[in-house]
Amino acid sequence: MLLISVIHQFVLYGYFDKAQALNSSEYSLFIQNEAQNNHDLLAYEDNTFGMRLVYPIDWGYKETKYFFVRVKGIQLFPIAEVNLKELKSSDSKTISNEWVNSPVRFGIERDDSTPFKNMPLDQYKEFDISRLEVNGWNVSSIYKTTIGNNVEAYQINYAGPIEKGMDILFVKPSDAFQIYYISYNELHGKYLPAVERMINSIQFSK
Repeated sequence: MLLISVIHQFVLYGYFDKAQALNSSEYSLFIQNEAQNNHDLLAYEDNTFGMRLVYPIDWGYKETKYFFVRVKGIQLFPIAEVNLKELKSSDSKTISNEWVNSPVRFGIERDDSTPFKNMPLDQYKEFDISRLEVNGWNVSSIYKTTIGNNVEAYQINYAGPIEKGMDILFVKPSDAFQIYYISYNELHGKYLPAVERMINSIQFSK
């Protein structure tokens, strides 16, 4: 079982290296072909975000929208860690207008509301750190990175009594975006490789 897992990870890393070497139109065609040929990977694309990513077939997703703060996003979760009774149907991985309570959550959100609109990246980072600390999280590390097509971002790692989290913040004018990964401590390391692969697969079309 371990050998199969190692081989599977090797194949996925090779996949992302190849995918990220393609331009936008080539990448889209590549994703379509690979999604048909490789049942372990699926592509998610959102034209509003101008973003696409690849995620494992054993993860589900739901789109989120909070009208009162003008946030739009997508949340992904490993099906293995979700009670299927909470889903609308066990044969569908796409959940609409339902909150999925999972001990492992990965998501991308766009917040185009005030005070985030046109907020510089450094200011957005300071806001997020303050928000985390006020809510009882301990920030353990902060560093600058790039995601997608060389989009500048900050990664903030934090922890609480029973959960660990990671926020990646970036700004694509005029909106602020956040990628997050929150999980119970004992599950954090188990799913971190999959989360890193999803982050590495992100491409922005605009």
